[in-house]
Amino acid sequence: TVSNLDVTALASFEASDSAFATVSGSEVTGAAPGIVNVTLANSATADAFVTLAVTSNVVAVNLTAVAVSSVTFTQTPSSSVSAAAGTAVTAAVQIAQALEAEGDTAGIYAWADFADGTRRAVYASELNVQESSASLDLSSPTSGAPWVITVASGAVGTCGDLVTVNWQACSTPVASDHAYVNVDLPGASGLVVTADESKVTSPSDPASQDPVSVKTQVSFATRVIFENGASQTLTGDSRVEVTVLNLDCATLVTGDADTVRVKSSVNRETCTEVQVLVSVASFGVETTVSVPIVYLASLEVLVSPFPSFTGSTSMVVTQLKQVECTDYFQHGTALLKAALTDGTEIDVTSHTTFDSTDSSVVLVESTRMRGESPGSVLVTGTWAGESASYDLEVAGDPVFAVIEEGGFTLSFGGSDVKRNQKTLYGYADEAEGVARVRIRFTDGTEFANFIEDVDWIPIPDLVTFASAVEAAISISGEGVLTLRGNYPEGVTLTVSKACDASQLTTNSLYANLWPRPKDVDLGQPDNLYEEPLRANGDTLSVQVRIHADNVMTTFQVILDFDDTKLRATSCTQGSGWPGDFECTLNDPANQVAFIGNKVDSTTSGTNVIVADIDFDVLDASATATMSGTIVKLIQLDANGNEDNANDGEPIVAGEVTVILAGGTGRRRALAAVRDAGDARTSLVVQRERDAYFDSHVRRRLQDAAFITSYIADKSLATDCGNEDPLYGDLTRDGQFNAEDVFAASVVSLGMAQGIVSYGDLCAEVQNRLDYNRDGSFDLQDILYLLRVAVRKLHFVTAIAVDSTDVVAGTSGDLVVSVSVNNYLGEPVTSQMGVRMEMSYNASDGDPAPASVKDEAHPAINDHWVLKSSHIGNGVWQVAVHAEPFWYARVFGVAIMLETTDTSGAASNERYVSMAGASVEPYGSNGIEFTSVVEVGVAGEYIQSPSPPPSPPPFVIDIYDDTELGAIFDLETKVVYVAGNDPLPADFGRVAMQFTPFLSRVMRNGKEYFAWLPSTEDGKLSEERIDQLVIETERYQEWIATKRTSQEINAEIEEQVAAG
Repeated sequence: TVSNLDVTALASFEASDSAFATVSGSEVTGAAPGIVNVTLANSATADAFVTLAVTSNVVAVNLTAVAVSSVTFTQTPSSSVSAAAGTAVTAAVQIAQALEAEGDTAGIYAWADFADGTRRAVYASELNVQESSASLDLSSPTSGAPWVITVASGAVGTCGDLVTVNWQACSTPVASDHAYVNVDLPGASGLVVTADESKVTSPSDPASQDPVSVKTQVSFATRVIFENGASQTLTGDSRVEVTVLNLDCATLVTGDADTVRVKSSVNRETCTEVQVLVSVASFGVETTVSVPIVYLASLEVLVSPFPSFTGSTSMVVTQLKQVECTDYFQHGTALLKAALTDGTEIDVTSHTTFDSTDSSVVLVESTRMRGESPGSVLVTGTWAGESASYDLEVAGDPVFAVIEEGGFTLSFGGSDVKRNQKTLYGYADEAEGVARVRIRFTDGTEFANFIEDVDWIPIPDLVTFASAVEAAISISGEGVLTLRGNYPEGVTLTVSKACDASQLTTNSLYANLWPRPKDVDLGQPDNLYEEPLRANGDTLSVQVRIHADNVMTTFQVILDFDDTKLRATSCTQGSGWPGDFECTLNDPANQVAFIGNKVDSTTSGTNVIVADIDFDVLDASATATMSGTIVKLIQLDANGNEDNANDGEPIVAGEVTVILAGGTGRRRALAAVRDAGDARTSLVVQRERDAYFDSHVRRRLQDAAFITSYIADKSLATDCGNEDPLYGDLTRDGQFNAEDVFAASVVSLGMAQGIVSYGDLCAEVQNRLDYNRDGSFDLQDILYLLRVAVRKLHFVTAIAVDSTDVVAGTSGDLVVSVSVNNYLGEPVTSQMGVRMEMSYNASDGDPAPASVKDEAHPAINDHWVLKSSHIGNGVWQVAVHAEPFWYARVFGVAIMLETTDTSGAASNERYVSMAGASVEPYGSNGIEFTSVVEVGVAGEYIQSPSPPPSPPPFVIDIYDDTELGAIFDLETKVVYVAGNDPLPADFGRVAMQFTPFLSRVMRNGKEYFAWLPSTEDGKLSEERIDQLVIETERYQEWIATKRTSQEINAEIEEQVAAG
């Protein structure tokens, strides 16, 4: 609960009867005698009201008026208060009246005291105010402001009830009072006068002319100082009087009482200053002021060396000598100095006209004095009608030139030239620079920049230039440098004196070609720097940049280098390329191949960074060359048209030689050198691209018309005929490269946008777009193409299956052949392996060793995993048969193509399965087994019945039961297993476990399959096969005899039973 809190400002009020009283804000005004209640408006509460009686009784009133010039706090309240409601906050103010200078002001305030003890302020709008002194000016009130009195100009000190204040209501006087006013003006103690010019001259004197420009009149500013320390500016005040004391020299300017001008006709000897008396009679103060009058005292002509150089303006030339090695003379620069009577010197050369008494000796060109032939002349300079002369000689004896160390510097110009202190960088035969040669002479003069500043001496007359490597940087006889090609070290440039070749100096400049449109560059764009010596094992990083003058969608580049000096260790996508990227190292060892593709690319620029390649330094004792080939570069203009020009061309700007050692000389910077311990991965991380086409602004490339036109132009949707072009050559230009990757990407884009369907393409293209043979065309096929282009993968051009001898119950050979070609269409015979995963489960038998089983990488579902052998011409083959025999079933075959670089190194990027293998490393990456071909086992195998429980004993003379085995009679379909005769259990028999190896033999016109048990190795001997044949024949005879005996017994029993 809060009490005693004034909330008037938050409330609104109303009167119960406006006939008796009205309410405005918080003010109640009586209207007629009567009783009225004042309450909170809008019935905020019925408990808060006050009853007022409005009467006609007259209340006596007393008015008090004051003039206040300032209000100050003597006790300042806090700007913020944190206290309970109702807490008192103390503040105190002091009002004051101080009218001590002209222009001081005070406000008039009044209040009324009524006989009933009430008091209220009287607003300025209710008052009528009058002043009674000429020392005061009165101003009417503005909105919210009081009446104001101001100390008038020319006021005198006065005091008393100088202001009368009347309160009126409805034009009827209510009360009045007088406000006491004290105008207390201090006396003046002094006068300060300042001039706006430090000196003046006569209008008729040359000193008034440009560029000296001394003013011919001066204005004075006046300020009165008072006894209390205050001051008042009176400039322009009519009370100020300026009197010229030397009227023969100066006079007041008409219409400007504060300004004095020097007369045109003056006596220079007596008129040396303007003298004035400044007084203010009303304040009783005055002072005298003087301003110097100056005149032109003299003119002086001087000649300094031309062209100028540091310190040349302080040198005075009296002779122009013949320049050594030439028929030409020195030149000079004339100047004219004006001296004033106050000692001031001004250079007036800019407004001076010079002349020579003999132009055949000295030819004057503006301020330039050209020595033409030996002789003497008088050089005259004229300014403002005044002249001065100078003796100048042209001497026939030569002045000797000196070319000093460090006097040969270089400068560059042109929009196509990058520059730092030591590099000429730009297009070949276009980027230029200019030599700067400083030549000193024995007389102390010099040509600070002979090439650019000296225009009268032919450059070859005085100096000659030479370049140590013209193929990198040439320099003309005029000192113009032209970039011709790259160079690994600084090119030494020489300048020597034409008549004395022993006097020379040199400079060094580095040559760095800028890639022209569609060219490739290596290294930093324009930064050459001091590099430390490289040691074996250090790392050299190379940046690869392409100048794409249109939108670049696809590129394919092969970089060549000296692999006896460098070894490529890593290749990563450059920061300037946002699309797909693949790179191959060490295949072969002296090349790096990389490719990029992005059909919706918006990338362009003069230096698009597409790759960063690291090399290990193998031999730091010499140089290493780098070059390359632009296999393919696809750009699109604004209309979607292909802009290709450099396909198959060697790179120009990027052909460099790297200095690996040989001192601290500077060289073309490929990148910074890191310590050998700074390991870098050599593999590019495989990127999964689930959303291949992002939300970039679509260009015309993605228009239906373009895609349709492109597919038609490349015959991708028409009858492909019977031609058999290079595998992967979608564009049918006889070669596979990045353009075929681009074509596949356009088809993919068309499919994604519903512009074209897979069925619209001709059958040949459909088959060849499914490079991984998984039955569809998708982004994995485009990735496959990228990797084939950079030699990581190869094309599987054919898969052949021979299952003629695969019959249930037999062990005939299954032969699977895979034909593999590279991107050139050549058979792949090395740096590769082909494995096959067969879904014929190992629990149904083992593969016989016609092919090598991959024991190191078993399939996760116990399939057969076999390694192929290369049988010639790029054909990789697996031949396998089951042991003991094939079961009747259908099983699938997946093919794994796995490559290596020349060092034998492999990576996941070099592995691909067709259509899907579950063996490692495919299984752990989520790939499930999917067959690329299926094999059905023909026929049906019926197992032979078990032999009778008690066969009669038989004797085999050469029987040796330690050589166990089994034999299969192909005619009777009986399987006989040696050891089935009833010999004692401890006779040495072993379990019948057979290997997948068998022999197919002919005996007595019959065909048999013979097996060895798992305890045996090698091939069955002829003797053992003969023994097994005899045993199976004896066994079959016994079976027949046993069957006949049983039939006879059964017949006898039937007859006995019948009676």
